Amino acid sequence: MIILKNIKKILKISKISINNFKSISTLIKKISPDEIYHLGSQSYINHDFDAEFFRLNPNINETNFLLAAIKKFSPKTKFYFAGTSEIFGNVKEEPQNESTQFNPRSAYGVSKLAGYYLTKNYREAYGLFACSGILYNHESPRRGSYFVTKK
Repeated sequence: MIILKNIKKILKISKISINNFKSISTLIKKISPDEIYHLGSQSYINHDFDAEFFRLNPNINETNFLLAAIKKFSPKTKFYFAGTSEIFGNVKEEPQNESTQFNPRSAYGVSKLAGYYLTKNYREAYGLFACSGILYNHESPRRGSYFVTKK
């Protein structure tokens, strides 16, 4: 998660538990950030749902906690949710577009779809500046060896 407050100043990093509503609320109330980029999640894709609670709970809760804290303590904060192409799952059309049906096939995809809808609902119900991007494959030196692109 990236929180920005007046980006002309030096970026200050705060360590908090993103799965703790009180920690998130305290930080957002304290700094009233201009922007939040919610980029993190439990992302290892396990299609057999063996560890579904390991994926579902943190991914859904952290998005909900961030949006609830913004609504309550900093409603002018702009929020960006990083979604995933995994919300399309077994696609029935290529390439995907704005009218492609969601069809997640992993706990990760389901959790990110929940985050997508949480973001949409907070935007529509409370007038927050909250948007989602649907991201496709990406690379990072920190990406684990279990990802195809690392093999």
